[in-house]
Amino acid sequence: MTTATRELALQAPKTGPWIIGYAVTLGLSFSLFHSGTITDPAIGALVWIPIAICTAMMVWTSWRRHRLLGTVSDAVRLFWRRFVSSAAFMFGSFCLLAFAQMVGKWGPQAEYVIAILPNLGFFGMVWSIHRYVLDEVDEYLRSQAIRQLLIASFVTLAAVVLWATLANAKVLGNGWVGLVLLFWFAGLGVGRLCNELRP
Repeated sequence: MTTATRELALQAPKTGPWIIGYAVTLGLSFSLFHSGTITDPAIGALVWIPIAICTAMMVWTSWRRHRLLGTVSDAVRLFWRRFVSSAAFMFGSFCLLAFAQMVGKWGPQAEYVIAILPNLGFFGMVWSIHRYVLDEVDEYLRSQAIRQLLIASFVTLAAVVLWATLANAKVLGNGWVGLVLLFWFAGLGVGRLCNELRP
């Protein structure tokens, strides 16, 4: 990477803060729902507004950054197509679940099935990241993505081990398994920010 390209990369819009914001707002919404702070599904739907904003900004800044740096490859296009489709499926599934809970006539079995659907969106988002690493032919971009994934894995493992230690000492409760994915997404944001601050 030349000095001019490095300077351009440092001045380009940053995606990392939006990924971290996505994980934090998603974690906050889960904690508000599971703690019983929010019980009305109509009010709960408002919590998804900042999550949707973070997702939109994440896509917009990343796409703008790729175009500015001239790194829009077929792998990048495929990644964003898959990632946005998975995110839209996840948001749509949560809206469907909220509607089912408001109507209350679908029955518990239908709600169980609908409650599983957002997880498929999460899995699709993680899978699209995995596929991008395999599809990217540029070794530099691939190494950046791998470094981002390694940082995300470190943040997740550190958070889970720390939480388990504090839970065993009765300082914290056991928490929810779903938080692991939030830690991982937050770690992706930290990894992306590291890549963007030192390209």
